[in-house]
Amino acid sequence: MKRKITIALESPVVAQWFYDTLMGYARTRKVQVSLYLKASPREGRLKRWLFSWLNGWIFRRFPFFEPVNGSRYIKVEPLKSGDPVLGAVSLKSALSITHSFKLDRCWFLGPKGHLLTRPGVRGLWYFYLHFFSLGSPLTIRKGVEDKTLGVFFQTRNFSFRKNIGFLQFNLEKILDQLVFDHSRPLALLEERNGQGSNLSRVFKFQFWLLSQKFRENILKPRWQLMRMSTQSIGNLKGQDVAVVKPPSSRAWADPMLVDADSGLFLFLEEVEAGKGHLSVAEIDRGTLQMKAPPAKVLNRATHLSYPYVFKVENDWYMLPENSSAKEVCIYKSDRFPLKWSRFRKVFSNQKWVDLTPFYHQQKWWIFGVKKETSYASSYQDLYLFYCDNILEDEWVPHPQNPVVSDVRHARPAGPLFFENGQLLRPAQNCFDRYGGGLVLCEVTRLSETHYAEQVRGQFQFPGNHKVSSCHTMGIYKNWIMGDCFI
Repeated sequence: MKRKITIALESPVVAQWFYDTLMGYARTRKVQVSLYLKASPREGRLKRWLFSWLNGWIFRRFPFFEPVNGSRYIKVEPLKSGDPVLGAVSLKSALSITHSFKLDRCWFLGPKGHLLTRPGVRGLWYFYLHFFSLGSPLTIRKGVEDKTLGVFFQTRNFSFRKNIGFLQFNLEKILDQLVFDHSRPLALLEERNGQGSNLSRVFKFQFWLLSQKFRENILKPRWQLMRMSTQSIGNLKGQDVAVVKPPSSRAWADPMLVDADSGLFLFLEEVEAGKGHLSVAEIDRGTLQMKAPPAKVLNRATHLSYPYVFKVENDWYMLPENSSAKEVCIYKSDRFPLKWSRFRKVFSNQKWVDLTPFYHQQKWWIFGVKKETSYASSYQDLYLFYCDNILEDEWVPHPQNPVVSDVRHARPAGPLFFENGQLLRPAQNCFDRYGGGLVLCEVTRLSETHYAEQVRGQFQFPGNHKVSSCHTMGIYKNWIMGDCFI
């Protein structure tokens, strides 16, 4: 017998993207979807005519906002107390439904969920205002509880198609929780990004957008390296930043510090003509300055990045990102640090990014972000694996996966490290844009059954400094080596 989910709507007419999400979910998960409709108020002739004229213009440019009468394709049924319900209705209707039917599993898409599913110009405007320009999370009310949950995903991609894809992916996760009782985490909703009224925040967004376009087209920013002292960890303020510039034709990112008997080495992603390869340079232990320009050590037909280097017994290994090829491979050093050969393929036909191993309590823990579908974000869901032998054992998925589901601090940003007895995990804040900021998360629980972390804060730089953000960091003694977009 098929599992069932009921979608509560104010009106049977919804936007094309919302209908496609329901039908795709029903087909892939083999779930029966039914509708429960609330009576929606009738509109006057003039208002209907005005919106019908505007909608004709909207549909030609944004087909995913075309109207679909869901009741023609999905069976309309009465609510039953045992059925899981996802409500896309107003707050008033949500309270009415919950009290009338005493539902056990009933979530509502925020206080204005009925606007999220609307087609035409009103649906487009609501999406632009709340998900595109203002960067609001997808809010969820759990029954009539006071607590509001939020799913944070990247919303400032400047593409309606990508943003709707991210929204579809997160709705599918919510439906999974309701139908299959999966314990996928939802972040507690915090204060909204930005202050002031919606109108002022829209103007701020437009100014921010113009400044980004100016930087991209006039200043021609690129990824560069930076050094600062570990004193910055205490107050999360980079007051002593020194920028290390690459040659004008290249960009440097994802710095990884490796302390070997023969010296201190810096592995990094080196981008040339839009494609990344991996390079290494020996650096001074006292100043972290390069003794010679980086030398290329690993190059493939696809883009390479994030060269995580680790040691097992007496041998060195590297776990680079090669998500473009949809594979994860471990490389072994034949002649450290310059010569590497493929040692083991861990995953194939899977898109993993920034995999970060960490050896702790006689066990290997591997953190990484997975892009599950073509319309999902590669910044949002952090997965955790563990094993006794990273070179031979199969990596066991953690039962809480994804252990973090929040674009503000999911994607790894370098090796884990201890500071004053606390285990800290660097993470990227990709809410505004990729590499928008570097966050430190304190790992408070790490076991085969449980994982928990708390966000300590994000690195801040002086307002007059040309460094606006960083997205990877590593530590050696009193130094931090990171990268920045300038």
